[in-house]
Amino acid sequence: MPDATFFCRSEFSRPINLANISSGVYSAYAMNVAFHTFTFPLAIILNVLVIVAVKTKRPLRTKSNISLACLATTDFAVGLIVQPLNIIIFISIHIDGKTQTMTCTLIKVSTIIGQTCVTASLFHMFLISGERYLSIKHPFAYENGLVTEARIIMASGLAWMCALIIFNINTDFFKGLEVCLSVAVISAVVYFHIVIYKEVRRNARQIIANQVSLEEKEKLLKDRKAFNTTVVILLTLLLCYIPISIWVTIFISYSEKIPSDAGQVISSLFGFLVLLNSSINPLIYTVRIRQFRVTFIQMLTRKTFAQAEELENKIFGSNHVRIA
Repeated sequence: MPDATFFCRSEFSRPINLANISSGVYSAYAMNVAFHTFTFPLAIILNVLVIVAVKTKRPLRTKSNISLACLATTDFAVGLIVQPLNIIIFISIHIDGKTQTMTCTLIKVSTIIGQTCVTASLFHMFLISGERYLSIKHPFAYENGLVTEARIIMASGLAWMCALIIFNINTDFFKGLEVCLSVAVISAVVYFHIVIYKEVRRNARQIIANQVSLEEKEKLLKDRKAFNTTVVILLTLLLCYIPISIWVTIFISYSEKIPSDAGQVISSLFGFLVLLNSSINPLIYTVRIRQFRVTFIQMLTRKTFAQAEELENKIFGSNHVRIA
């Protein structure tokens, strides 16, 4: 029998005894694994489609779509690594004795990779919001070399580097830097969206008053639709992240007063909600951006573009939201 005193440290909950897991915690883990089993293939397939579509289809190689593809890399990593690790951890808990050390190691690895991917997602949200801000608020500089495909990809690499370094060094200095950086990034994203919203409203009034050319009108409408898609992505991210953020705040403040089982159940379920965001994002692109839908149909069915477009029209109808 496993050693009944073998405890394994879990992030944002008190240490858990792997040899004596309560029925409530076990049920939460089992539910979590069932959800992961269903959603991780979705996260892998859909995010690969997004990345490949932007890479290979020239009409989709816009700067805003390249930013979305960079975010898709973080979501792909969650589906490929983090979610399967959670399934493996649950399986390893059932294996007797010596594998408890391995289970603890898997939990630590999953936590490190998960935190890195979640942090990278936050930084990529900053990247997407910044790209939209520059496109709408400073269009002349945006179109004349300030924002390029290469710079977006470099910024994505920098986001990954920051997530890997800053959020995985366990020192007081870096922990303080982690908090300050997170607050700064979230504040910047909120600021970007407030400014963009005001600019979009101003542009809408110009369109209504017929104060812009037809070409400029098409660009403004395209920018507005891209902004609306970004807002949907941001709101979804907040809905997925707010519960775990509230829980972390409560746990840090009252960790000694929270029952171990309750902590494990809450951490498990709210943690899944964060990872679920990786499957939701590509669904948002599919629903909001018609060009992605047509391209996905073309890639999956090997039809011509015209045939894929016709099939998309039959499935979604002409009144569906379209953003090319």
